[in-house]
Amino acid sequence: MSKTNLVNLAAQVLWKEARGEKIEGIKAVASVILNRTGNDPIYIVPVLKQPSAFECLENYTGGWKDSDYKWYFPYTEITSNPANRQIWKDCNDIAL
Repeated sequence: MSKTNLVNLAAQVLWKEARGEKIEGIKAVASVILNRTGNDPIYIVPVLKQPSAFECLENYTGGWKDSDYKWYFPYTEITSNPANRQIWKDCNDIAL
């Protein structure tokens, strides 16, 4: 998986798991991901693939083909609300 897709995947998990939280809550979810990977980004996808690892991925059925994996970008949710644009920026910044 490319670095861009990896960052986008992490940002999406942050968006779906913690977008209602303050910045500290988003960072806390990112810390959980990193802790589960042993702070090695190469393990992010395997960690997220674990059953019941994150509620937002519980019913994800899009498959996990890393070679062509494209995570759903919530364009309408983000562009329709200025507050959501800031939250998305924060999720991306933290994921990066």
